[in-house]
Amino acid sequence: MFKLLIVEDDASIREAFSIILKLNDTYDVTTADNGQVALDLCNENTYNIILLDIMMPIMDGPTFLKEYLKLYPNDVTKIIIMSNLSSGSELSILRDYGVDRFVLKSSLTPQKLMDTVAEVLQQRNKTKQQISHTNDDKSSTDENNEQSVGKD
Repeated sequence: MFKLLIVEDDASIREAFSIILKLNDTYDVTTADNGQVALDLCNENTYNIILLDIMMPIMDGPTFLKEYLKLYPNDVTKIIIMSNLSSGSELSILRDYGVDRFVLKSSLTPQKLMDTVAEVLQQRNKTKQQISHTNDDKSSTDENNEQSVGKD
């Protein structure tokens, strides 16, 4: 089961995205209407993907990202930014936060939403496999070193 968090202040968009993503029975979807609520949820749960709006009341997307990365600097959660902003300082600052994907909400069809989430999850799994193989290679090398040390 993959845990997804949708952080969106527009209730109709939040609900529509939630309904669409819940069509995939391997997605456990939680929603938040601003960054502060999302941060509180992240203190209680771990998510595979956070779908994050940029402009929200109380705590906006960039502020959420700053706070989230302070609390969880080594987290592997994937971040998908959803916004209708297509340029400007709001977007350029996001590059510094390791955002995995940016999508324009105005062009986000149900199929594109599902495909984007699936692609980002697939990238996440490839990264985990690469890390696992690297660790396997290292432990294999360590075992070989231990064996050769034992033979001397």
